[in-house]
Amino acid sequence: DDLKSLFSAGNNQGRLLMMVRHPVLRAISVHYYGGSKLSLDEYSKSPEVQNNYLTRFLTGKLGGTLDETHVQTAKDIMAAKFVVGIYHNLDTSLQRFEDYFHWKAVGSTVHCRDDAILRAQGLDTGIAHLAEQARESEAWTYLSYNNRFDMELYTYSKKLFREQKQMFRDLKLRRGDE
Repeated sequence: DDLKSLFSAGNNQGRLLMMVRHPVLRAISVHYYGGSKLSLDEYSKSPEVQNNYLTRFLTGKLGGTLDETHVQTAKDIMAAKFVVGIYHNLDTSLQRFEDYFHWKAVGSTVHCRDDAILRAQGLDTGIAHLAEQARESEAWTYLSYNNRFDMELYTYSKKLFREQKQMFRDLKLRRGDE
């Protein structure tokens, strides 16, 4: 309740940052880097498969059945409370976070940030190869189904990412950054 009130009290409209990744690619990454002994096909059908992680996290409904009301609640929370980044647009997303939160990467932090981006892109190369192999598979279908609400949130987050672009232009103009 304290956290909720912090972000909703009068003029104190704080924002959090969120980096959103395609739900199936996220699930493949969790499987691959999580050290599962199961094949991707076995994982996609197992009880340990990710099931709408983002929707559950945002709504606080960690178990049980989800429905469209949970997705709408998650969308409302995203729009009101988050600066949204898209993992596929990592450079732009990180720049937005830096701009919004007045973070200035200087000296060794620039190198650290750039190194983190390169590492993430390198890890993505392995996932991209696995994802390409899985794209037409039954595993992809199962992972998509098990994350169908997160798929809807991912589509919405890309829309929000585009809309927030204007918000960032306006913010920079108000601050005199441009």
